[in-house]
This record gives sequence, C-alpha cells and structure tokens, in this order.
Amino acid sequence: MQKNKFNEYEKKKKKIINVIKKGKIKVLNKNLILDILDDGKLDIVIKNITDEKVKVLSSPLIPKGYLTGDEQFINILDNFITYILNCVDSPELIKEIIIRCLSKNDILLSKKYYYDVENIDYYKYNFNLLISRIFYNNLIKLKKSLEEELNKININIKEIDINDKGDVAYLTKIINEIVFINRNDYKVLSLFTNIDNNKYDLYSNWYGMLLSKYIANIDFIKAYRKYKSSN
Repeated sequence: MQKNKFNEYEKKKKKIINVIKKGKIKVLNKNLILDILDDGKLDIVIKNITDEKVKVLSSPLIPKGYLTGDEQFINILDNFITYILNCVDSPELIKEIIIRCLSKNDILLSKKYYYDVENIDYYKYNFNLLISRIFYNNLIKLKKSLEEELNKININIKEIDINDKGDVAYLTKIINEIVFINRNDYKVLSLFTNIDNNKYDLYSNWYGMLLSKYIANIDFIKAYRKYKSSN
C-alpha cells in the first residue's frame, strides 16, 4: 500500500514537472521552480494537492474554463516567484531565500484564482507574509539587542501586527531595501532563517551589521524609494 502511494506521488510530481517544462513560464521562474522541486523542498505540498478544479472565465489561454489542482499550484508558485524577484534583489542567493520563505507554504494550496480581481489583496498579503514572517519573528527575539537600530528605521516591533496587510507590506519593503544595500552578502539569508537560540549572538551580530549598513545608506534609500514610486 505504501509503495503504491509512493508510486502515485512520483507520477504526480513528474506530471507537474512536465507541465512546468512545457508551460509558458519565464525561463528564470521555470529554472527556479524546477530546481526547488528537484530538491524535494515542496514534496509535502505536492502530496496535498487535491483534484478540486478552480473555475475561471474561459479565454484563449484557458478555453476549458478551469484549472486543475496541479495547474493551480503551478500558477500560484509561478506568481510568487515573480513577486519575490521584484521584492528581493540578490541573484546569487535567491534560490535559498525562496526555499526559506516557502518553509510555510499553505498558500500554494489555495483554490482562489490568482488573476481574479477580488483575490489581488489576498495574494499580495500572503506573499508579503511568506517573505516577512521569519524576519518579524527574529526581530521579536532580537529586539533588545537591536533597539538602537530599530529606532533609527522606525520599527517598533511591539506595535507591528502580522495580521495587518499594511504592516506586513512595510516589513517586506524594509527587507527589500536591506537586501538591496547588502546585495548577495550571505548574511542576508539570516533575514529568512529562523534563529537558533544556540546561535543567538551570531544572528544578533549579523542583523546588527546588515542594519548598520542599511542605516548608513538611508539617504540613498530615500532617493531609491522616490525613484521606485515614480516608475
């Protein structure tokens, strides 16, 4: 019985991989998704994909008027990859960052159609949450060590509400800017890695270094924000 379940899962995974390879997905997204699936990082999610169809408006792209469970999973994952690539500029580390963000991945099993206008805020909030939740949890643990730095960047972690879409969007923006200033510095992985209490001092040091460099470049960041808002 167990062997049959394993074989069914392997067939399902191969089917999903084939759909991705043949699908109209950006090359960068496709390669990242295939690498992540090949590493087995989303095996548990794939096992939990149901056959429930997601109804959509018929169009030349989706003439049948629905997405299968596998297609819905791929659609959400592809859009999350696009979203995080626009938020996090660290090409050398992006795969590891994505893997860490997807350690909590219930959103990939959602049955809400991504391109439905009514679901825009739902996905934006949940994508921001994937990116920022570990950072938020780490700041709670490090708040005493980083009190000065957090004050300088106007983060009162006690007042941040992880259930508030505005607060989560703000944290994601801060992460974006920290990564941008510390581009491809391996320490940025600590923003997306749950702190091990045995390594508290190490993480505290890394966060201090990342935030100090961010603060030292705050004038540049303000100009960067202005540029982004006008483009």
